[in-house]
Amino acid sequence: MRKTPVILLLAAAAIALSACAARRPPPPRGFGPGGPPGMGRAFLSPMGEPFRRGDATGPGGRGALIDRWFAGADGDGDGALTVAEFTDDAARFFGLLDVNHDGEIDPQEMVRYEIEIAPEVQLTRRMGGGRGGLPPGGRGRGGPRGGGPPGVGSMRGYGSGGLGLLDIPQPVISADFDFNRGVSTEEFRRAAGQRFLLLDRDHDGRIPRAELDPPMPEPGRRPR
Repeated sequence: MRKTPVILLLAAAAIALSACAARRPPPPRGFGPGGPPGMGRAFLSPMGEPFRRGDATGPGGRGALIDRWFAGADGDGDGALTVAEFTDDAARFFGLLDVNHDGEIDPQEMVRYEIEIAPEVQLTRRMGGGRGGLPPGGRGRGGPRGGGPPGVGSMRGYGSGGLGLLDIPQPVISADFDFNRGVSTEEFRRAAGQRFLLLDRDHDGRIPRAELDPPMPEPGRRPR
């Protein structure tokens, strides 16, 4: 019995499978083999730190992810964040982003943030989620609708394309107040102070956990 036709058929099948694989777009860099995470699988803190379902710290829905960030930021464990605790948490995250410890998140470290640390920000940008951010290492003076400095968004339910508490799609570069393509320690702290004020709905200087839940729509108004 001649085996040549069988070999030829197997070779043709391999070529066809290779062609199908070539046509399939690869997942974005940083997302892993599963592709970009879906909304609800990740949470970005107000300063941009990602918390994900299935991380080593434990699974959970969106509320549980917010709880994990909140518990870490609540230094004295009293169930409410002060502006000092909020900015201290921002400083801790800044230290993780500032790889060379020069006091500034430079464009290369910004790219590392978007690709390795929080690739979710690429997803929100492609989906058009949120306002007030800039492209990686980009420049601009946009900010939220109606003007204003970068890093100032709005609290419309859940912002950042459904991943964060504020309407800021790229929370790190949005702290670049002087538009020099880098974020200094002082700029990050300043942005943290502004974002604390946005989240402190009753302006009493404290943010209890319940204050971070989406506000209920006003009677007679359709939710936005």
